[in-house]
Amino acid sequence: MKKIFLIFTFALAAQFALAQDTEKEAFKADCLKMMDLGGAPGQYNAAIESMLKNVPEEKHAAIRKDLLESIRHMQEKLATLYMEEFTHDEIKAIIAYYQSPAGKKFAEKSGLIYERSQKFAMEWNLELKEIVKKHQVN
Repeated sequence: MKKIFLIFTFALAAQFALAQDTEKEAFKADCLKMMDLGGAPGQYNAAIESMLKNVPEEKHAAIRKDLLESIRHMQEKLATLYMEEFTHDEIKAIIAYYQSPAGKKFAEKSGLIYERSQKFAMEWNLELKEIVKKHQVN
């Protein structure tokens, strides 16, 4: 009788662990989906194209491949971060937003916004340096 109880307990624990892993993978997949729907690919492509401007064209394919692999690793880390900060239901709600007309437009424009905002970011960086420089003691 003890053996049957132990076997049953072990099987139940294993099934519970498997269900948790399945839910965790579904949660992670939804986090990745949310990032994609949110316009991350457009932002990544804009960043890649910006980087490739300074590289000879014959090296573009190899560099693009390495950059995309690096992005995949970063997305895995970001998905884990989202899983720590949001519930699965919250991620599903964000996905629903990105599937709405306004969310689709927001995602569609994110690459363009990222690209155009780089100029503002560079100008602001110079402005911040001047502010700090003004307050430094010689």
